[in-house]
Amino acid sequence: MLAIFCRKMLAGEQPTIYGDGQQSRDFTFIDNVVHANLLAAAAPAEKVSGQMMNVATGTSITLNQTFEILCELTGYSGKPAYAETRAGDIRDSLADIRLAGSCSATSLLWISAKDYAARWSGIEDSRLNSTE
Repeated sequence: MLAIFCRKMLAGEQPTIYGDGQQSRDFTFIDNVVHANLLAAAAPAEKVSGQMMNVATGTSITLNQTFEILCELTGYSGKPAYAETRAGDIRDSLADIRLAGSCSATSLLWISAKDYAARWSGIEDSRLNSTE
């Protein structure tokens, strides 16, 4: 979803939000997943062996908030198109990350929503810091 939004916004095209945009997600960036796996590999086996853990941020953000962040990052000034909620879409998603946090040898790496969106969009730091 983020990659589609970014691609459309950078091209000046209107992205579509299905539903009212108040549905929430616990987006995570691949760096978080890689970092958590490396921590698990280095952790004592008795703490992690056989455990299933959620790797996420433990915070949620609405699609409307995500859209606003992407507008800021891409310079897109339009509004989203809203369409009917798709069948099977989950209204709210928030991962319980307590087990992952308690089993890691050191703290987990969490990337902010803005940083995450910037990475997904492929926008370089120079563009983010541009005054144009």
